Amino acid sequence: MVQGAKHMKSNNAAANGGSSPQPKPQPKPKRRRKRLPRWADRLITIVIILIGVGLMTWPWILDRLEASGVFNQISTVSSTVDALSAEERERILLQARSFNERLAGEATELPADQIEPYAQQLIFDRDPMMSWVEIPSIDVSMPIYHGTSEEVLMAGVGHLEGTQRIRL
Repeated sequence: MVQGAKHMKSNNAAANGGSSPQPKPQPKPKRRRKRLPRWADRLITIVIILIGVGLMTWPWILDRLEASGVFNQISTVSSTVDALSAEERERILLQARSFNERLAGEATELPADQIEPYAQQLIFDRDPMMSWVEIPSIDVSMPIYHGTSEEVLMAGVGHLEGTQRIRL
């Protein structure tokens, strides 16, 4: 019987491709990943926090910068107007009144050929800002420009030609 058992084993070996059963391969031991030093973990955490704070405060910072720029522009035009002589101020106001009267279909103080076009009304020292509006309840001061183009509306308040008279 012992011979029969050996014969059966050799038959099984032939059925498995002629070789004896192979032992299962052992899994390779997992290599532990080296951790960063504690100071590097802290540095990365601080950098991520600072980036987050920067992203959250960026709109506020831009708003403050823009507000200071608008304030400077308004201050510049205001000082320019304050520095005008009485005669120059009266000439500018006469132009604006005559333009308004012509717009309303009324008799004008100046002859029609002496009235400056809309884009030249209330221009002080080549600055395109014609005036400004202040809303104290929400702490806003915005410059007013001629026209309503995208450029104008990105910079401040637009005044549409011919929709209303320029009030002085």
